[in-house]
Parts: sequence; C-alpha cells; structure tokens
Amino acid sequence: MIEAIKLCKKLNKPTLLDADALFALSKNKKLMASLNSNFILTPHYGEFIRLSGDTKEKLLAEPWDCLQKFLNKKNIIVNLKGSPSMVGTADGQLFINSTGNEGLAKGGSGDVLAGLIGGLMARGMTPHDAAICGNYLHGKAADNLTENFGKTAQTPGDLLTILPTIIKNFEKSFT
Repeated sequence: MIEAIKLCKKLNKPTLLDADALFALSKNKKLMASLNSNFILTPHYGEFIRLSGDTKEKLLAEPWDCLQKFLNKKNIIVNLKGSPSMVGTADGQLFINSTGNEGLAKGGSGDVLAGLIGGLMARGMTPHDAAICGNYLHGKAADNLTENFGKTAQTPGDLLTILPTIIKNFEKSFT
C-alpha cells in the first residue's frame, strides 16, 4: 500500500485515500507529511484517531479543533466523516456539511462517498472542490432517502439509486 501511495505522489494526480490506505499512512508519518493538496483523506472518526493521535473523547468534544490542528503544517485535504462531516484544507479553511444524517453510519456509505468524490475529480474538479461538493451531495442523498426509508433502513445501494437525481437537481440550480 505504501508503494502505491508513493506512486500516486510521484504521478502528481488527484488522489483519494480511504480505508487501508489510511491505515498504512498512520504507520508512516513521514510519507503523510510529504503529501500535497492533490490528496484527499476520507477518514471516519476511528481512522482519524489513528492518523492524528487524538483521543476519542477530544475528537467527539471538538472535532473541528482536532481537524484544524491535524492539518497544521500539512498540505492535504481531509474529509472527516461523522456528524457533522467536515472538509478541512491546509490553508485553514473548514467546511462543515449541512447535509447528512446518521443513516450514513453504516458499512459501504463511505465507499459511495469515495466513489462520488473520485468521480467528481475525474470530471475535472479540483480535490478541494470535489471533497466539498461530494460531501454535500452524499449527505443530501441521505437526507432525501430519510423521507421514504427513515434513517435506519437506508442502504448504500439506495444512495447509488438516488444520487443521479440529486446531482441532476444540483446541476439545475446552477443553470
């Protein structure tokens, strides 16, 4: 995994790191410190604790503070998945997502988010904009699903089903 991350760094292309890649980074602080703003990390709270060294109690009490301190002296983008989800950047910007709910707290939802952000980058969005936009759209899909399924019954597959409509409506609002 470390070699794959090094290759992505060498290619200097937008790259999203999630799951096992985050675990590998938590073991290699030197590599993490060398990443640039082409990299988006998408940790949930447990992964973030491994990366940052913060305690669970501190992260739960002050997630925005933990995220900003983590990004200090790093040139990456972090999409901290949680309630609320946040995107932080190296220049000190912090975007707190107004969409989403606990229906996203299940296996596979983060994979949908990673795919969405990756797809937005593949279409030409900067990592910064893709992280913010993807986070918003992902949460908006979960909010819309809540109307029909509630928060408990929605699945990652449901997110995939509704996202095209969410994206279409989002695009319409800019035309």
